[in-house]
Amino acid sequence: IFEPLFSEASWSERIEMDVMALLNAELAVAAFLISFGALLGKLSPKQLVVLIIWESLCYCAHKKLILERWLDIKDCGGTIIIHMFGAYFGLACAYVLGPPSSTKKEKASIVSDLTSLIGTTFLWVYWPSFVAGILPPGVPRELALTNT
Repeated sequence: IFEPLFSEASWSERIEMDVMALLNAELAVAAFLISFGALLGKLSPKQLVVLIIWESLCYCAHKKLILERWLDIKDCGGTIIIHMFGAYFGLACAYVLGPPSSTKKEKASIVSDLTSLIGTTFLWVYWPSFVAGILPPGVPRELALTNT
C-alpha cells in the first residue's frame, strides 16, 4: 500500500495491482514475520496491527529511498531488504519494549515443535520459487532457482 508513496509516480495516477505488486507484498510480509519472531509474547494483537502498519511504512521507505534510490542496490533474493530490515526492526522494537513482564509459561510443547518443523519444511521447499518469482524469465531466474 505504501510503496507508490515513495516512487516517481504522481499522486493522480492509479495504483496498479498486478502480479509483481503481489510478489513484492509477499516479500514485505516475510520481513514482517521475521520482526514478529522477535516480538512474540510482548505485544497484544492490537499493538501488532499498529506495529505492522508502521513497519510497512518503514519497509517501503527503506526499500525505495535508501536501497534503490540512494545506494542503487538490486536485491533479488531479499537478503538486505527482507532479512536485515526484518531482524533489525524486530530487535529495535524488542529493545524499546523492554523485557517481558512474566516468563512463567516458557516451556516447549509438542505442538509448537511440530509447527516449527512443518514451517521449516515448507520454507525449505518453496523458498527458491519465492525468491525467483520477481525475476524476469531466463538466466537470472534460473540462477536464483539453482543457487537457493
